Amino acid sequence: LILTNGETRITGAGAATQILNQNTNGQPAFMIHPKDKAKKKKSRIWRVQLDNFRISGNTNSGDGIVADGVNEIFVHGVSVDHHGGHGVNLIDCYEDPRIADCIITYNARAGLNITTSHDIVVNGNHFEENQDAVRCIDAFNLCMNGNNVDDHLRHGIVIENTYGSVL
Repeated sequence: LILTNGETRITGAGAATQILNQNTNGQPAFMIHPKDKAKKKKSRIWRVQLDNFRISGNTNSGDGIVADGVNEIFVHGVSVDHHGGHGVNLIDCYEDPRIADCIITYNARAGLNITTSHDIVVNGNHFEENQDAVRCIDAFNLCMNGNNVDDHLRHGIVIENTYGSVL
């Protein structure tokens, strides 16, 4: 699935709404980015909300959700599991990304991977048996609290070159 428009909300009916990534070529299940992101690196879309559904992959699929250049992305109540890549991968989602009340489990890479973002909220999530629970790299102002970090295969939380954070 590819979403290229901002000001968009995609909502499901809980576990009854499941997106199943059956590809075996390392492709993500859900990609969110501006239409012209490939040509204009600084291109952005704003205010995308995902809530109340499940995204499942397999060992040969890529990331569950990849958001690139999405400001004010809000992922709430989403279950992301069993991907060959990251569960949720936020790339250059610079303004105010929020991940709340999600269950992110059994992904071959990080449950949540964040690069080049600021004013980040990661609150009330459950991370279990990913390679790493959360990776936050080259960012500012990570507020991460009330999460359950359980039984990861490598590191629980990795924070590098990230300033002004509260854990």
